[in-house]
Amino acid sequence: MSNVAKAQDGGPAPKFTRQRGLASEQRSLQVRIPISHDEGADTGVERNKVVSPVGGRAAIKEKSISLALLERNCVKKRGKDEPVDKWLAKTTHLHVEGENLVRIGERIGPMMKNLKYVYAYENKLYMLDPLPPKVEEIYVDNNCIAHIDLNYLRNLRTLSIKNNKLTNIDGIAECPIEELYLARMPMEISPHVTENLSRTLRILNMAHCELTSLQLLKPLTLLETVNVTHNKLADVDDVADTLERLVNLKTLMVAGNPLTQVHRFLDTLVLACRGPLEEIDTKTITNELKTYLKNIAPKRKMSKRKTSNSRTLNDVSQTDSDYIGQMRVTSMDRGPGAGYFP
Repeated sequence: MSNVAKAQDGGPAPKFTRQRGLASEQRSLQVRIPISHDEGADTGVERNKVVSPVGGRAAIKEKSISLALLERNCVKKRGKDEPVDKWLAKTTHLHVEGENLVRIGERIGPMMKNLKYVYAYENKLYMLDPLPPKVEEIYVDNNCIAHIDLNYLRNLRTLSIKNNKLTNIDGIAECPIEELYLARMPMEISPHVTENLSRTLRILNMAHCELTSLQLLKPLTLLETVNVTHNKLADVDDVADTLERLVNLKTLMVAGNPLTQVHRFLDTLVLACRGPLEEIDTKTITNELKTYLKNIAPKRKMSKRKTSNSRTLNDVSQTDSDYIGQMRVTSMDRGPGAGYFP
């Protein structure tokens, strides 16, 4: 992961906030302005585009990337006499986070041929325009994206798209994704998607996704880190059944689920894991703890069985006593010598 740190919901975020000192009028520049110093030149960046919102009467300006924004935010600055097209062609990082953008722009892909890292979180994006095929990491958290089709990005390794409006992830089924962050988006994941992702996926974040079961994760046997905090997981056995299949799991986060109120739920999950489990909800899982739980588990089962048997015998004894007492009353009603049974 490039220049990122763990943030809310376990997702990546930049380690720094870029300083922006230009005047507000520079911020308001729209796309479809030519990115050349020669007025009227057309090198590909879009001019202002006016669209009508659905169901609305007034037209609004659709804000996307401008030359001023690129020059301000790009890590590698453009030389004084360097042509714009050459500068963009060798740029690898696109920083447009927190710029109130509605679109990235359809010309970015053809112009930024070597782009690998896209940081466009905390905007108002409603779609992802085509990106260059070399893109490896995309961070678009906190936008309004309802649909994606990124199957053409055969180098995509990290996708962080938390808190958008997706209802499925069919659009990344063919991507070799290793890290996937989907927090705060209840959705359905098709079996063919998990089957394809099982070849590469190592880190998965589905916090706040209203999950009631983890059965959908069973094919993802390469998973090393799973964050399913603040869902509706209540069945410890269901979660344990899935953990048995995740043979590479190292870190598990389940805080904020109903199952955490179950007695000794942590012991059950640790015993279910067959992989190199190291941590559950910030609690370190040592080899000594694993050994202890494995040794004590049979004793606990025996004790539980004895307790269950004792309760069963007590229940049977009480039932017999009640039945015999009732028969005694019946025999008295029938007269002497009638016995307990009819």
